Amino acid sequence: MLALAGGAVGVLLATSAVKAFTAVAPSALPRLDEVAVDGRALLFTLVVSIGAALLFGILPALRAASPDLASRLRRHCGRGYGPAERAAVIRSLSRRSL
Repeated sequence: MLALAGGAVGVLLATSAVKAFTAVAPSALPRLDEVAVDGRALLFTLVVSIGAALLFGILPALRAASPDLASRLRRHCGRGYGPAERAAVIRSLSRRSL
């Protein structure tokens, strides 16, 4: 969802930038009336947003869901830690998995 929201903000920024450019550009600039954000740019933005969501969202979640998570917790929460340190390590690992 965050990647798609970022893509939507990018489209809004691009549209605003095109409007601002056409407002300040000299009128003698050829084909100024044809400057716009087209469908190909929007499709590219959608594909990049979905790719970012998959790459940075689903893949780390799948890696964190591996059966090896219990051994990683045991290794990081060894005998040398107290309850506060164990909780901090567990919070840190949980944040990494998100």
